Amino acid sequence: MKRPRVENRATCGICRAAPFDGLIRIRRKYFGRLIIFDPPSDAAYSPPRKFARQGRSAPAQTAQTKLRLPTADDGPSVTRLIASCPPLDVNSAYCNLLQCTHFAQSCIIAERAGTITGWVSSYRPPSEPDSFFVWQVAVAPEARGQRLAARMIEALLARPAAEGVTALITTVTNDNRASWSLFEGLASRWGASLSKSPLFHQDTHFAGAHATEWLARIGPLPRTAPQPIDQGELAT
Repeated sequence: MKRPRVENRATCGICRAAPFDGLIRIRRKYFGRLIIFDPPSDAAYSPPRKFARQGRSAPAQTAQTKLRLPTADDGPSVTRLIASCPPLDVNSAYCNLLQCTHFAQSCIIAERAGTITGWVSSYRPPSEPDSFFVWQVAVAPEARGQRLAARMIEALLARPAAEGVTALITTVTNDNRASWSLFEGLASRWGASLSKSPLFHQDTHFAGAHATEWLARIGPLPRTAPQPIDQGELAT
């Protein structure tokens, strides 16, 4: 089939221009699997059929992503990543250092080619030890669209530190559609229900300076937790 000719009237990455409609369709037709393919495990990665048939190598961007425990040296990079992912609240550098050390077993780093591209901070609330609270999820723009956030959370739930957890909880503002889509997708994937209720009110708890935080609860979780994506991920 002869590919339609497309005039280059806009810079790459700007998808609002009409001339790019045809190009986007062609990219989806010819390269769709490259864009949307996201294997459940880096350790057990195999290329999609299209690449296997043609003898091409698998997309390096997904294959090279490593999930691991954070260390104190990651603190500054985590702080910068969070700052680049609005509407996430920017915590103090000291807070991120504590998360990378005292709470390392319940936090996770995604790294590719030596650069941190993903971060999830979480912990088990002392008053509710059978729940796993996800505090913040940050994914760098260049690593989005690969299920990286979901993969990091599933890897956390597969760690020994999450043994006995029966529910995943988090707080999200009403307007944060990216986060709601993430947790709704996880609930659907796990076959669990998702409930929503106001927890911290805008006027009562934030003095009007912050939108109401809604408590999202997913549970009960599957009895068998997802397997770690990379066995080396659990090493210190």
